[in-house]
Amino acid sequence: MLIFQATVDGNLPRKSNSRIWAGPGKLIKSKKALEFESSAKIILQYYMKICKRKYNTLFPIEDDVAVSLLISYRTKKSDLSGELFFDVLERGGVLKNDRQIKVQYLAGTTSKTPKVECWITRKHDAHWLSEYYMETVRNTIADIN
Repeated sequence: MLIFQATVDGNLPRKSNSRIWAGPGKLIKSKKALEFESSAKIILQYYMKICKRKYNTLFPIEDDVAVSLLISYRTKKSDLSGELFFDVLERGGVLKNDRQIKVQYLAGTTSKTPKVECWITRKHDAHWLSEYYMETVRNTIADIN
């Protein structure tokens, strides 16, 4: 079953597009990536408090996990990628290490209000997450159309 879920408002930058060349051997995060990461960490702290009570989850999660993301972008031009959000899950204290993510489900839509919806289960519950996630994605896409 679920051990974490959250909705983070904002347009998720693609990780490969969120780096800026800052000289030989130096890549730094873009302003957009840093702003998204900063606000996302605050929002994740709020959801961690809720999930600790609701699911009895201890943070950071140390088990191998399955993660589902429904990413709503502002335009159809955005490439679907959850890499930066996986980093934020680690830096925000949800996961001990983003290498624990053994199963991923990603879907993308467009919306006037971009956001990332995230659901996490332990890896052995990935089959449940897949069914729950697909139903949520179908409902979201139906609402958009």
